[in-house]
Amino acid sequence: MSDGPDRLPRLTLTFGLLLAAMGYAIYFATGRTTFGAMSPTFLGIPIVLCAVVANTSKLRGVAWRIAVVCALIGFCIAAYKLHDAGAFDASRRPVEIGLTVDAKDLPPALAALEPAERSIALQRAERQWRAALVSWPVFALFCIGYVALTWSIRPRSGSGTGDGAR
Repeated sequence: MSDGPDRLPRLTLTFGLLLAAMGYAIYFATGRTTFGAMSPTFLGIPIVLCAVVANTSKLRGVAWRIAVVCALIGFCIAAYKLHDAGAFDASRRPVEIGLTVDAKDLPPALAALEPAERSIALQRAERQWRAALVSWPVFALFCIGYVALTWSIRPRSGSGTGDGAR
């Protein structure tokens, strides 16, 4: 029967692959307009590498710690993205901004558009904003959940390999 530390590489691999998939999902949900939406993928790849290292060497404890740091960085990125998207300030909602501001006060690129094109651009921005409000909290909770779960089954032996004597 497998004990906790022996499950870490498999759990970490699963988490890394899910993060990579989540990054692609966020990227496509936001209309493929911002490369930053792939942040989960950029964190998922090193976490997958940590899982491979943890599974094939005596560096299991080090690899786990690096994976946890990546997950904590992911949590911080998600919190920043939520703040940046205006999740905590409804007045920054793209459609509200577009409806309450005169065309002369809009950014030049948006003000130069015809009203129909401007409406389409605002609808696209609104879709991206809504996708961010759904995806970034999921990303943050996912990262914190991974840290909590792995912390509860982390290696406890002095060598950091997770191969405690029975």
